[in-house]
Amino acid sequence: MKLRKDNKSNSTLGLCPFLFYSIYPYLLILSRGGKFNWVRESEEVIVTCPMVKGVVTGIKRNKRQLIVYIRKNKGSCDFKYKTGDIFEFEIREINHNLMDIYNNFPYLFNKYCIGWE
Repeated sequence: MKLRKDNKSNSTLGLCPFLFYSIYPYLLILSRGGKFNWVRESEEVIVTCPMVKGVVTGIKRNKRQLIVYIRKNKGSCDFKYKTGDIFEFEIREINHNLMDIYNNFPYLFNKYCIGWE
């Protein structure tokens, strides 16, 4: 397994914007001590990237960190994520400031990637 240290200074925690958009709600809930009734304490939440060639992730929480790891690559991911890649985030990194990015992602995607106004 490879611990990825991508640029965390960007607005999506260093993650691909599509992956960030998919996992942010789970990161926010887990960072605040929330739980999902379909996931046991020792298991991870499984979240899939919406891109056709994206990835399937597992998300776990420990006392200080959220750990996102790539469980499966569905194709040739544009961000070069590979099965076994791991991203670790301090719980304090997951905050409501990221909500603006999350909320505006559909608009930004449509404007800049599809060309809709």
